[in-house]
Amino acid sequence: LSGIQTQLECSEKKNPLHTEADQSASCTASIIMNPLHITGHTFNADGSVTFDGATGYIQWRDQGTAPSTVVYPGTSFVGNHGYYLEEGTTGPGVVSNPVPFSNLEIQSLPNKFTSTYYNTSHTYNAVHYRIDNYTSGPTINRHDNAYTLPAFPQPNNLSASLYGGEITFTWNITAGGSGSPTSGYAIQWRRINGGQWNDFPATPVSGNLNYTISETSHSVKYLYPEKNVGERNYEFRVKRSNLNWDVFDAKCSVTIQTNPVTVRDVVATANKTGIKIDWHINKGYVENGWQYRVFVKEVADGDYPTTPEYTITYDRIADRIDTATRTWQHSAAVTCQQYFYRVELWDTLIENSSGKLVSAVETRGATVKPNNGSHTVTSFHVSKGFYTDHVSLEWTVSDTSGFTGYIISRMPWNTANSKPTETDIHSESHNGGTNQYRWEDPNAIPGIYYTYKLKGMVQCVATEKAAEIPSTGFIQTMGVVSGKIDFMGGSAVEDVKVIVESSEAYHANRSMEFNNEQGTYITIPYDSGALSPAEFSYQAWYKKSEKSGSGGVLYSSYHRYAALCDSTGHIQFVAFDKDNVTHTYTSTYQLPSNVYKHISITYRADAGSNKAFVALYINGELQESGLIAMTASKIGFPYPRGESAPGKNDYDSKIGGVPIAPLADYGRLVSGHLDELRLWNMELSAEAIKNNWDCYISGKEEYLSHYYRFDEVDGYEVFDISG
Repeated sequence: LSGIQTQLECSEKKNPLHTEADQSASCTASIIMNPLHITGHTFNADGSVTFDGATGYIQWRDQGTAPSTVVYPGTSFVGNHGYYLEEGTTGPGVVSNPVPFSNLEIQSLPNKFTSTYYNTSHTYNAVHYRIDNYTSGPTINRHDNAYTLPAFPQPNNLSASLYGGEITFTWNITAGGSGSPTSGYAIQWRRINGGQWNDFPATPVSGNLNYTISETSHSVKYLYPEKNVGERNYEFRVKRSNLNWDVFDAKCSVTIQTNPVTVRDVVATANKTGIKIDWHINKGYVENGWQYRVFVKEVADGDYPTTPEYTITYDRIADRIDTATRTWQHSAAVTCQQYFYRVELWDTLIENSSGKLVSAVETRGATVKPNNGSHTVTSFHVSKGFYTDHVSLEWTVSDTSGFTGYIISRMPWNTANSKPTETDIHSESHNGGTNQYRWEDPNAIPGIYYTYKLKGMVQCVATEKAAEIPSTGFIQTMGVVSGKIDFMGGSAVEDVKVIVESSEAYHANRSMEFNNEQGTYITIPYDSGALSPAEFSYQAWYKKSEKSGSGGVLYSSYHRYAALCDSTGHIQFVAFDKDNVTHTYTSTYQLPSNVYKHISITYRADAGSNKAFVALYINGELQESGLIAMTASKIGFPYPRGESAPGKNDYDSKIGGVPIAPLADYGRLVSGHLDELRLWNMELSAEAIKNNWDCYISGKEEYLSHYYRFDEVDGYEVFDISG
């Protein structure tokens, strides 16, 4: 009967509690009827726990014996008895070895618990056992006397962040519960590699060392542990104050520059509102009340003033080099005037005081130019193969550009010279009456690709470059051959083809290799007026790869047109209508592998007959043609630019593949070589195809939408030389 002291009156009957000599006596006895149980605990500094126990009876059963035996306090025990502490009420894990007992006090747990173990509460039983007359283990008698040891959470994940001479420590801790000890925290520091542990001051700069059972994190701030000893590596640790260090603490380390901060890298940059002064701060500590001072002087004799003309009020300096950047704007800077700047860090907020100069750095400043920060070239266009005798350059500048002149330079980028030279080839003054300029370069060599640079210049203290923009330009390798071709005998002949060869290292007739395993393709930026939904023609030279399963998408335009070659060499042409429905024509003709063939595909949608006409030409000759159904009212593209269906980049066209739904059903990335690719906004006639399939065209032809020669030597761009 737990917790009850019962008075038993003894009669003259025989009572098993008394000896034979006392059988006739009467008495009153107080007997504790409680079982052995835990009544309290104490957390020790070494991590052990001492449990307090109450005396009471122990009941056990010998193995193979039916009745239970009750042992009362003071009774002599027969055999070897003992007890152990058991975690939980069903014996999942024994947390101490069995220990013999000579009384009924509960002893201390061994010191083998960790801070993680104490983050949660645990339940224990005092369990009795008897070691004799058994074959498989001691006889155990368990009582319903479970005792809960409350949580004693310990700090973990300690971190330290530095900020201007202060360290902020933060750590995590598991929330406690009822009965959790409320002792506070202790925190220490030492130099790494042999330093002694030292206590921080009892009172932090901010925060406190008190613990509350509901908190899950804690933060406290201290000043640097040392000053003016250079850069040092430190280790820190924190624990609950009434447990020992090492087992029950959390640690972290950090490198600290204990010297004062220093100013470095002063840079002056002119902008629209004056001159911006930027400087950086090296790592170190800073005290409250420190101040920056910026000294400014117009450059004449190279000196700087002895008293500040401008002052920046102190703002806390971050102790991180990457983010420790300060800025001050010299808004009173005068156009075309040069300045000298000196940035100083002082240990006082009082201007002109005799405080200590901590560090200083100086620089010659930038110059504010006319319309500074507004020097803008709004466009720069350079012709790409459009002209056969020159390269055309056109540019436009903003109304407030402030340019005083322009310089154009040129550098070849596909010659045998591994180190091409950039050369200034033209200069002209700014014309205040216009924003648009044009110049022609007649000295460019056909077939050489050049990088042209437009440099906008400003005259102030000196002539300086205020803007620069590059672009590529070239002359197409094309000319006219005229004259008479004679046999050696002297008679004229007709229909002779003339092949013009060059001794230069540059050769015009290149092609572009596509490899589906390497993911090769070309993106054509979207142009809303580039393609017509009623008429279209595709032309290109194609050499199909010998690899098994080669072929692929020769050209695709999202939800407009696509030209494909399947793995067996059949040519397919796909057209989309307004409902995003595909209409496909598949040829009976099969392209051979490893042979250049010129492909021309023409398309015309006829609203009157509700059909579209498709024709396939190979090497300038009509190979086959056919009809595909196309409802007149559905002729057109499904997604005008800006509607909601695909993302904006999905409107871009592709040469060589990247099939996108629903084109994924029609092919894959192409393998092989492509050359002389042309897209037309018209149905080419058989005569036009016969006349142009085996020769270059100028790029100025009417209805020519795109023209790619694929003669570029390297780089990541190909150029459309159509008008």
